[in-house]
Amino acid sequence: MDEDVVFKGTREGVLVLLNDVQDFETLCKRLKEKLDANSHFFQGAEVIVDTGKMSLSEEEVAELGDMVKASCGGKLRLRTAGSLRRTFLLKRTIRCGQEVLYDGNVVIVGDVNPGAEVIATGDIVVMGKLRGMAHAGALGDDAAVIAALKMEPLQLRIGSYISRSPDDDRANSNGPEVAMVKDGAIVIEELLEVYRNG
Repeated sequence: MDEDVVFKGTREGVLVLLNDVQDFETLCKRLKEKLDANSHFFQGAEVIVDTGKMSLSEEEVAELGDMVKASCGGKLRLRTAGSLRRTFLLKRTIRCGQEVLYDGNVVIVGDVNPGAEVIATGDIVVMGKLRGMAHAGALGDDAAVIAALKMEPLQLRIGSYISRSPDDDRANSNGPEVAMVKDGAIVIEELLEVYRNG
């Protein structure tokens, strides 16, 4: 890549390509300069940051998100070129209007609130309440799973399958639950039962 930060317009929003061999501090500085210089053009747009092969910490992800919001009021999505089974650990609650997009597995230590979205090409594990939308196996992996300590989703997607919020009252569930595709539909079962049944 000739430049450290490159902007491209897509149907999804503004794609930002970062030079993954450059250090993070330099990339942040150059990204902020470009966002500030073009903030009127990107106002309120969805900004997709492609980090290539870089591995970002939770603090670095938060810094990028704050920068995008402050510069142009946009919403950040991350895209990486890593392995489909790398795992991204995020230690915070995902709030309404926020989205986590990752090429691999996502583990969230916190809640996923209504209006928030988690999209992963691998599995999704929520160490808290899942009350927003979760899409595991986003590139078509129907064998992916979604697990949560408390499953209260607005919508679940696994591969090409979609499930709306369950009609039954799940308040009486006895513990962590896992959603998976069985017999052509997404089903939610207690995690302990899944492991007992092999």
